[in-house]
Amino acid sequence: MNKTNSKIHNLFQFDLTCDSYNFIFIPLTEPNQKHMKILRNIAGILIGLAIGGFLNLQLISLNGTVVPLPEGVNPLDTESIKAGMHLFSPMNYLVVFAAHALGTLVGAIIAGFIAQSGKLIFCYVVGGVFLLGGISMVIMLPTPLWFAAVDLLFAYIPMAWIAAKMVEK
Repeated sequence: MNKTNSKIHNLFQFDLTCDSYNFIFIPLTEPNQKHMKILRNIAGILIGLAIGGFLNLQLISLNGTVVPLPEGVNPLDTESIKAGMHLFSPMNYLVVFAAHALGTLVGAIIAGFIAQSGKLIFCYVVGGVFLLGGISMVIMLPTPLWFAAVDLLFAYIPMAWIAAKMVEK
């Protein structure tokens, strides 16, 4: 067996230990710096998406409290939002835009700070995932064309770019 195959073989070897009828799998190789870097990068993306998404939802929920929604619109019911979308004021759309932009910005910053390598890439990955969410929102809800364009062009990738510049320093 050559040296490379030996390393791969050792990675998948396990030691079975019997302790009170429980089998415990103990890897024979310790995680190295490369493994830890990969795990930290993945954690950065997941934590950034989770916190950014949570912030996005919290800010969107303010749409009914800070800026009143049109009569009969329930912000927790997609069908109600679809039916009342034509009654939304520009301020309602501003709250939604701010939620999308700030959720993306905070999520990308967190991903960039947690990531151990390729920080800029991970900022853009979070921005891209949020952009996919924005595209699905535009497809599902009958938003005005002006709002869809502004939201998709300025709330996601530009916020990821700003986060990348902040993380880069």
